[in-house]
Amino acid sequence: MRGRVTALWAGRVLRAALFLFAGGLKLRALPEAVAIFEKFGGRAFMYFIGVCEVAGGVGILVPRTAGLAALCLALLMVGAVFSHVFVLGVAQIGPALIPLCVCSWVAYELRGSLRWAPAKA
Repeated sequence: MRGRVTALWAGRVLRAALFLFAGGLKLRALPEAVAIFEKFGGRAFMYFIGVCEVAGGVGILVPRTAGLAALCLALLMVGAVFSHVFVLGVAQIGPALIPLCVCSWVAYELRGSLRWAPAKA
């Protein structure tokens, strides 16, 4: 049990670092990121994805929001996988597929925190 909790925290911390870094690159509008996102609709979409990645990176570290953040990041990575398959090329799918798997695992492990409870009056 302890090993599973340690692995879960390691996955969360590594995903947070990855998404904070990747989102930061997009928000800084590096030429490489701009060139890639020109194929998808330009800078506005790049900034939107960057904000989502940074928010998810922070959210996955907060115990109360970690499950939802991991789920949202997994869904974001589904979009990234599709963009690699249909636009960028399957040869570059690894950087999207690995985070998808890890975020899906974290969301699954934290699925109990995703239950909706009505507000108390």
